[in-house]
Amino acid sequence: MTYAAVAKTLDMSEASVKRMFSRKDFSLKRLDRVLELAGLELAELACSLERRERLVSRLTPEAERPSSQTRS
Repeated sequence: MTYAAVAKTLDMSEASVKRMFSRKDFSLKRLDRVLELAGLELAELACSLERRERLVSRLTPEAERPSSQTRS
């Protein structure tokens, strides 16, 4: 999916769509339309974000150290 496709669907400029995504500033109506365009449900998006959160919270202490500290 491109910014241009989303812009056309939402009847917005491409620049406005890019700004909306970069700021993560969506009205519920716009979020719903973007999800519809992507073929997703809100529940799927929520589950995806939850999985991502869990993955990040499972870093080992070695993975959290800066790379210069992990070398011997």
